[in-house]
Amino acid sequence: MNFTYRVDDEISLRLIEPRHAEGLFALVDANRDVLLPWMRWVNEVTDAEVLRGMIGQWVAQTAETGCMSLGIELDGELVGVVFHIRPDLVNKQVEVGYWLAASARGRGAAIRAVRAMLDMTFRDPGFNRVNVRVAPGNTASLALAERLGLTREGVTRQAWLADGRYCDAVEFGVLAQEWEVTSPAFSLTCRVDTGLELRVLEPRHANELYMLIDANRDHIGRWMPWCTQGYGLKDAEIFIQGNLAGLVKGLGMTLAMVYQGELVGGIGNQPVDVVNRSADIGYWLAESAQGNGIVTRAARAMVDYSLVDMGLNRVTIHTATENKRSAAVPERLGFGLVSVRRQAEALNGKQVDQIEYAMLADEWTVGQEGVTRPDNPLTP
Repeated sequence: MNFTYRVDDEISLRLIEPRHAEGLFALVDANRDVLLPWMRWVNEVTDAEVLRGMIGQWVAQTAETGCMSLGIELDGELVGVVFHIRPDLVNKQVEVGYWLAASARGRGAAIRAVRAMLDMTFRDPGFNRVNVRVAPGNTASLALAERLGLTREGVTRQAWLADGRYCDAVEFGVLAQEWEVTSPAFSLTCRVDTGLELRVLEPRHANELYMLIDANRDHIGRWMPWCTQGYGLKDAEIFIQGNLAGLVKGLGMTLAMVYQGELVGGIGNQPVDVVNRSADIGYWLAESAQGNGIVTRAARAMVDYSLVDMGLNRVTIHTATENKRSAAVPERLGFGLVSVRRQAEALNGKQVDQIEYAMLADEWTVGQEGVTRPDNPLTP
């Protein structure tokens, strides 16, 4: 499962996670000679672990500023990266760069990816200015900036060191008032089915998330101890930043459930126990969205992501015994009932019993519709 934004029928932008380090390193390594004259960081990428650390920095930047580094996919294959660097939040400007594998050139992949990135930069984080810097000898990148209509504003002499030599930089700029946004609203999602998708939560989503929680405070708070009367917008902002930080460290991620275009809840696999390769899946849903099978469908996708994409061995779901709707989800998906732990959870001032369900990697079939275990009673 990857989280992508579809630009058109051929091009998508993909969230790059630490688990993608090996594949991205193979792409960089195969294009090292092509990239080295223009990208000074290429010599530093000696193995996948170095790149994994860089990916962590990219995701951390998203958590702090909303700026991104995104993989460019051509016909579903990773072929390059488009990225934000040097964000200046005070003056509302950021630099956009990109690189593309030699095998993908000549199909307009770069210009379509950069145009979509500029659309997102001006519309979503709300930057006023985008800078693009190109070496004078990089004719392909110069042509791309000119085709996009960016203004050539000057040359910075010996702006960076690449492949042992100093390079000048041709400076291009474009302002929000000069740029016409044409692409659909940006979000990084995985489509579960026709009506349901899972969306990566970015800092700009904090208010939307808070408003949903606030409208469902009593409903969610009945089962979720974090949803108190004091939960505010700042808590949503802190949660989203911490959520992206967890992704950097391989500790799992909470995603927004979006049903028929509307945010309706959250689902995650946190915390991940890296040593024992296990995670706990949790979820909450707006009251108005109940009865549509949303959580079961989302949980099925989250189990796929945890056991297949992340390579975990075991996932669990814990729920209060009285929360029948929540317990029905692992039961529909064929989870085994592990135990009923007496007074293991504190909810609304009292201790309640908690059920634990579990699924192992060798028991799970990707996308399975759920199985019935004859030894798994519907109620404990």
